[in-house]
Amino acid sequence: MYSQKDGRWAERCLGSSGLRMDQYGCVVTSVANLLLAAGYETDPGQVVDKLNSINGFTERGLLIWGKVEEAYPQFHFGGGGVRFRKGLLGKDVHWLLEYNGTITDPITGKEGVPEGWKETEGGREAGIDRAEAPAVEPEPEAPAEGGPRTYTVVEGDSLSKIAQKELGDGNRWPEIFDLNKDQIADPDLIYPDQVLKLP
Repeated sequence: MYSQKDGRWAERCLGSSGLRMDQYGCVVTSVANLLLAAGYETDPGQVVDKLNSINGFTERGLLIWGKVEEAYPQFHFGGGGVRFRKGLLGKDVHWLLEYNGTITDPITGKEGVPEGWKETEGGREAGIDRAEAPAVEPEPEAPAEGGPRTYTVVEGDSLSKIAQKELGDGNRWPEIFDLNKDQIADPDLIYPDQVLKLP
């Protein structure tokens, strides 16, 4: 999980307020941490930049929750198992993220409630649609260790051309012929789509 004090975004401002992420970016960092936990590739720097681009903060640097939904339609505020927990840490308002039974502190980016934090009213309930896993193409099956390799004959092939292409030496064509005598009677007669074993 991310920390609001990470140097990659610590000095970015919340809108035109002059308030910086390292001091007041707990809720923005919690939004980024939730996106990360739900499988989205983003970070607090990208979140604050996106919110700044759509006027996502008040003049005092307070987050406009509706702008989070505008920027990230996968959020659904009003219920769904996610809690942005509002509290006081000393004299400052400090938000924590509760997701899947785990509370994360955006100051440290670690699990747990910071010492001295006291929950207040005004937290937010939310839901989030999980990111769809990218489709993974199955890898072609590798031949079993030590098992035979194969080659599918194409138009214009000869055993010497196959030996050159697959074995690096056209003079090794008799090895291919010997392995495939069950389907090749004459080494000068091979046909497209035949599957030949290779040494």
